[in-house]
Amino acid sequence: MRMEEKVKEVEKVVFKLRTQAESKDGAIKDEESAREARLGVSSARCVRLSCRLFSRRLIIAQREALLAAKKKSVDPVTAEYNAVKEGHTTTQTALATAGRSLLQILLTGLAGSSVQSPGGGGYMGRIADARA
Repeated sequence: MRMEEKVKEVEKVVFKLRTQAESKDGAIKDEESAREARLGVSSARCVRLSCRLFSRRLIIAQREALLAAKKKSVDPVTAEYNAVKEGHTTTQTALATAGRSLLQILLTGLAGSSVQSPGGGGYMGRIADARA
């Protein structure tokens, strides 16, 4: 009989624990429902949104790292480009100056400020001399 009494006591304890577990599960579900009603978002959706936010932050961090690496590789090329551009600008300025000097020599026969003859010279001076 003693075994039967112990079995009955254990059954009572198990029944009591099951009842408490069911009560706790119900309370948790009610609390989740109330929270979902307050927030308008289910907990599963919150988890999905959190995962998306985390993955997007991870993607942003990866892309920022790629951008930094690309900037490092572009900096030397940019410096080289600026040096070539400066050289090109200098050459263009020298060419324009030489072109103006050549035009002045061809038209007047005078190089810069030097005076060769009072009648003029160069191509236009020769044409004037030929007409006279």
